[in-house]
Amino acid sequence: MTDTPDRATPQRAGDRVCDRLAPGQTIPAGHMYMLDDDGNAVPIAEGNSGSNYARAVAIKRACSADGDTMVEGAIGVFRFDNDATDPIELEDVIYGSLAGAIDGCTVSQGGLIDVGKVLDIDENGVWVRVGQWVY
Repeated sequence: MTDTPDRATPQRAGDRVCDRLAPGQTIPAGHMYMLDDDGNAVPIAEGNSGSNYARAVAIKRACSADGDTMVEGAIGVFRFDNDATDPIELEDVIYGSLAGAIDGCTVSQGGLIDVGKVLDIDENGVWVRVGQWVY
């Protein structure tokens, strides 16, 4: 049997990610973001394409003129505004429906991209599990 040495394997919290911010983009703190076709973080907005899910919620504001900035994101359960036009309902909680993002702070039954499973709804908004592996 070979004598394999011990090693210190790096570890980090499973609720944090770090993504390169696309050139010319800004993601405000507390807003959901997605990854574009090149794997760069972009705001959830009409016209932005790439992944069909919300990657994370920005921990602090990130701005990039030339693509050399990283955005720190959090994965977990967050409360977002409920869209007035196509709102999440109690039935969506009961059946574990997916919320869709209208923008970085608002969810609905439809939306531009999937955010994650609806966990709860209260008078202040909709609680949704955000992150790449939530489905």
